[in-house]
Amino acid sequence: MSKERRLKVTALIVVMLFQAAVALAQPGTEKWNFITGSFIWSSPAIGEDGTIYVGSLDGKLYAINPDGSKQWEFVARHAINSSPAIGKDGTLYVGDNGAFKSALYAVNRDGSLQWGFSTEAGIVSSAAIGADGTIYVGSNDSKLYAINPDGSKKWEFTTGDSIEACPSIGADGTIYVGSDDGKFYALNPDGSKQWEFDPYGIVTSAAIGGDGTIYAGCADKKLYALNPDGSKKWEFTAGRAIGFSPAIGADGTIYVGSEDSKLYAINPANGSKKWEFTTGDMVDSSPAIGADGTIYVGSTDSKLYAVNPNGSKKWEFAAGNWIISSPAIGPDGTVYVGSFDGRLYAVHSTSAGLAASSWPMFRHDVRHTGLWQEAPAINALFLRKILRRPMLAEKKCVWMQLFVAKRNNFSVRDSIITLTGPGVDSQGVSINTEKRAYKIGWSIFVPVCVEREATIGQWSIQIKTHVESTATVETIVADFQVQ
Repeated sequence: MSKERRLKVTALIVVMLFQAAVALAQPGTEKWNFITGSFIWSSPAIGEDGTIYVGSLDGKLYAINPDGSKQWEFVARHAINSSPAIGKDGTLYVGDNGAFKSALYAVNRDGSLQWGFSTEAGIVSSAAIGADGTIYVGSNDSKLYAINPDGSKKWEFTTGDSIEACPSIGADGTIYVGSDDGKFYALNPDGSKQWEFDPYGIVTSAAIGGDGTIYAGCADKKLYALNPDGSKKWEFTAGRAIGFSPAIGADGTIYVGSEDSKLYAINPANGSKKWEFTTGDMVDSSPAIGADGTIYVGSTDSKLYAVNPNGSKKWEFAAGNWIISSPAIGPDGTVYVGSFDGRLYAVHSTSAGLAASSWPMFRHDVRHTGLWQEAPAINALFLRKILRRPMLAEKKCVWMQLFVAKRNNFSVRDSIITLTGPGVDSQGVSINTEKRAYKIGWSIFVPVCVEREATIGQWSIQIKTHVESTATVETIVADFQVQ
């Protein structure tokens, strides 16, 4: 073969490999899968370093690297139905589901056992973590437990039947939990009852809106919106039972699945239906909403669906069996979800992290804290003053102000600004912010220069930043079109 021929063949192979790589990275395609020893009911949580944690009915909690390789496994005494929750120090909390005595385990980030807290029956409920580090978890022994970070019992609250739903924590520390006795409870941080709401049927885990409204589904086919005082705001009726918790979009839209095979989008003001999306079987998975507004939800038709904000299908991904696990979205856009085929799937998507909303996914955030946090608002403000300086005579510059608004204490770090448009010579500007606390808001001014003939109105900007508050680290991605 001549040298010229070899070069052409080599170039063709390179092009084919590149095209294959691009095809593999298309949204809705598999990145990798990790095989466990049994069904995956548990929903994956994601650590700050990108490690993915998920339980399996084989009785193991797995730590998986972002490339899909196993980091470690922790062996419990019984099957793991519950989903892991991650404390601020990296400690993992997960329960096992035995017929009689079971335990909530505190597992160190290296996979070693820190402590175990025994209950009189199985734990299907997933733990919530309060702002002070208190761990709350329900048990099939009919009790909700409050546990100190050292594993000692703080208090217990007894209901009339098993607690399989996961507790959720409001802004004021109120703990909300549903029980199989058909009641939904609001408890004070000291374990005393604040109020109870009595619908007909088992109540699911709750999502909490930005105004404090509590949203919970029920076996009576209804999604209830409750005021913080326990009074009913409105109710929405689906075709069959609502078995999993709702999620809330950036605009406040409530998304919830039902065993009637549908995903519903609901108006938060009055409970009216915006749209419905039909899958091939029951939707017993909580949706997750991406930063770009895409809604991801699993179905027992063995598929993960990506749904556009208008209710149309974006794509679907086929697993090998039911998807009851609720998806989690990594900051790089990877969607993680478990299946009854025993595999954890990593799937490509276009969503760079979660939506900036009050409750964008199952258990609120990728660490599954179940703790309401004010959604950070991120804005880009352009001051169109042209800087008249000799050194910049050939350029046109404006000041861009990045502003993050959040009422609670928080810190900002690792911000990246990407500007696109004609004549732009400053892309991917990195702001090395210190990890320090801010009480109300934070802003920074960045000069951005373009060629003098560029038109400001043709620019667009994407901002990616990390906002860390009491219990969560949120990756916020926002896109702005400069007008």
